Amino acid sequence: MAEKVNKIERLKKALLPFDFAGSLERVDWENPDEETRFYLKNYGIYNIKLKARSYMLRIRCDGGRVELKKLATLCRFAQRYRLRLVVTARAQLELHDIEAADIWSIYSSLLEEGFELRQTLTDNFRAVVTDPFDAIAEDSRIEVYPIIERISSRFIGSREWMGTIPRKFNSAVIGRESPLFNPWGNDLLMALAERDGVEGFNLYLGGKNSHTALSADIFLDPEMACGLFFAVVGLYREEGFRGSRSKTRFRYLIDEKGMEYIRCAIEDIYGSKLEGEGELLMRSSFFSSTEGISYMELPLHYGEFTQEAIELVLGEDGNTQVRLDPMQRAYLVKEGAKESRRQKPRVCSCVGSRYCPLSLWDIKRDIDEILYEKILKYRISIGFSGCLKGCGRHYHSDIGLIGLRTNLYADTERALRVFVGALEAPEPKAASMLYYSVPSRCIGALIEVLVEDFEKSGKESFESFSAEILGAYDEDFLRLWYIIRQLYELDDEFMELFFAGKRDRLLAHFEKLEGYPLYENIHDTIKELSHTLWDKKDTI
Repeated sequence: MAEKVNKIERLKKALLPFDFAGSLERVDWENPDEETRFYLKNYGIYNIKLKARSYMLRIRCDGGRVELKKLATLCRFAQRYRLRLVVTARAQLELHDIEAADIWSIYSSLLEEGFELRQTLTDNFRAVVTDPFDAIAEDSRIEVYPIIERISSRFIGSREWMGTIPRKFNSAVIGRESPLFNPWGNDLLMALAERDGVEGFNLYLGGKNSHTALSADIFLDPEMACGLFFAVVGLYREEGFRGSRSKTRFRYLIDEKGMEYIRCAIEDIYGSKLEGEGELLMRSSFFSSTEGISYMELPLHYGEFTQEAIELVLGEDGNTQVRLDPMQRAYLVKEGAKESRRQKPRVCSCVGSRYCPLSLWDIKRDIDEILYEKILKYRISIGFSGCLKGCGRHYHSDIGLIGLRTNLYADTERALRVFVGALEAPEPKAASMLYYSVPSRCIGALIEVLVEDFEKSGKESFESFSAEILGAYDEDFLRLWYIIRQLYELDDEFMELFFAGKRDRLLAHFEKLEGYPLYENIHDTIKELSHTLWDKKDTI
């Protein structure tokens, strides 16, 4: 039986997104309907029913590149209309809080200024990302921006590709050994590799918010990159699922068909046999360095342009390059730039409830409450999402957080779902959920004991601590361990057993702790102890 297509696919069949261009001037900006909202997304215009008279514009910055002159133009628009300018988790730029009365004027002006907004939202190839210091960093081996330009030029503004794939498609091309961000959550990743003395890329497919990309066992040299990209996405367009919107990402096709089928299909479309993967040269982002690069980092607040950042941009000269990265940072690259080289938080966050009604937290304000000096000191990465959509990449961080509301431990209050243990190269892994819901008033104590254990382990990075220590245990045991760590003062013997991976011996030792509940089921033990730890106590 043929797959029943979803309502978005029915809209595409009735009118291709490319063909909606002629209707833009006739949109009822005060009251767009759901069909119109879908088509507008293909042109970089975002509006939802919950904020019907407020708009966002997303500006395409492939490879995180934007001309200084254009960034200055956006800063002036932000000042003139009292808008918020934000760097996204894909190194794009967004203008927020645009009123319905101003949206068409601002949008038209941006087009006249040469900005590209098409295919930045909904079922399109989002901007291809790379390291912001591509071709500049000391460990850059292949300059990838020209590859990104070739790829983008083939699909931007194309009737064939605008809105015609089943869901969004994220991609990254990495030509340096240690990029500044974790790229493993992309649908398509070309990662620096070497085979038989030739530098190129290994191809990985199927990453998304909750999964890391899988090896396709394909090595390609840089000249093959554009052709391979379109072989992959051609397969996705023709065979990708178009039923339930929750199961249409490329990963679901891979899981259904198997990677061997996907690999053979890519070869058929590409038109020749492909070599097996080479030696992966790309390492973890923990090792990334900006030494030897002449730049200044703009003072953004977790991706949001401050007034100081805007004034710095407006005061720059034309010889300055602007580079954005998926950790929501912006750099002014120029000779003689004076940068303090102080450590910066490795934080990725969604835009939060100030801009997105789906978010339950004002992330860009609230994130300061959960960060403390050791997060910065040890370069621990934090991914903070305001809802389950995961725009803050919580599955691809050392510590991942989702903002929630809960009534498990008190009257309804703010809470966080906590993830730990994302791994990068050479064996990538998405983070695992540690706790379903932790009251926000208690999150600092939890993060503190996590970092204390990392310190005591002596591991070089939180990532290696996750792989070698946390990875030795199942999720239920870790949930129990970090509750006990907060409830009891544990002696050195407990810690030695923990670092040695002695799960059963630890469980036997727990039973000797005063007040420890003796349930046969570990879940019942976790439940009782979590209430002991997190229930809000009445105070006089």
